[in-house]
Amino acid sequence: MRTPRIAAAASAILLFVPALVVSAISQRIPVVTQVQGVVFYRTFLMVGVASGSPTVTPRMTLTYRSPVDGSVQTPTLTLPEPIAGGQAQTFEDVIQTFKDSGLIRPQDQSVGLFGTLEVTADALTDPSQLSLVARTFSPAAGGGTNGIAYVGRDAQTAGSGSRIVAFLRNGTFGSDGTTRANMLTITFRCATASGMDVLYDGSSTYS
Repeated sequence: MRTPRIAAAASAILLFVPALVVSAISQRIPVVTQVQGVVFYRTFLMVGVASGSPTVTPRMTLTYRSPVDGSVQTPTLTLPEPIAGGQAQTFEDVIQTFKDSGLIRPQDQSVGLFGTLEVTADALTDPSQLSLVARTFSPAAGGGTNGIAYVGRDAQTAGSGSRIVAFLRNGTFGSDGTTRANMLTITFRCATASGMDVLYDGSSTYS
């Protein structure tokens, strides 16, 4: 006869347990690399925070399988400086950044590496507040570089509608020389989609 009362009491306790609120946003870059082939390939990374967002110090986790012994490695690097809303940090060679920080094992230092990068920013609450742009590139024969750029994506934003915010660049940057930005939109699962591109300068805000 006591069992129903115990069950009811347990249910009441569960009803009053508050839900945990997660205050962090994580996005993934599917491929980052540093490898010597016919030419030297590496991945540039830009980490940006949208205007109006709180200042954050993101951390980056690189996941790769060692070509030396096949083990999976997951070093984590906290960005050296905080990023305020409307600002960004760039890394000319993101894997070299991990190497320079002493986070890549000595036995993996001299081999070609391929991996996936996850960037997490605490205190952000919406995926559009964090912007990741990666560009894997190699030197071009006539000067400058050839490469392809792609943005980070939070898998939970996939659905009938979503917004991707990416930082673009134009002008002279690092080893790229004079650069310009092209845009490519791909829809998945054979779906038809419509969209709108909006460009803001560095002093603009968006909603």
